[in-house]
Amino acid sequence: MDDREKRITDLQEHLDAMTPDEREEVQTFLARFDQQVERKTQQLLYELEDPARVSEQDLQMRDRLIAGFVPLIDDAGALIYRKREELTLEDTRRFGAYLDADRERREREIGGLDQESEN
Repeated sequence: MDDREKRITDLQEHLDAMTPDEREEVQTFLARFDQQVERKTQQLLYELEDPARVSEQDLQMRDRLIAGFVPLIDDAGALIYRKREELTLEDTRRFGAYLDADRERREREIGGLDQESEN
């Protein structure tokens, strides 16, 4: 049995031990996470649809999003991508870190635009 199969077996045993309310809570959490990933992916694709306005790095991100990859921030703070269907529970934290970093970047960009308009 490989590592992935063992994790699936362990998870199935854990799920079997849950009460119906706990299972519903987990399903709700995962559904919300999936919706959050979908909304962010669609937002990024919309923002990156004009190749004339984006950088080469942005174009690479767009291609990865189209291919079904999700942006994450790993424990070292680096941007990584994982196929959406391969996301793990740990990736919910990594996706949250990406959302935080993206929000901070946007705030800096807006702050920079505000300063430019004042000058």
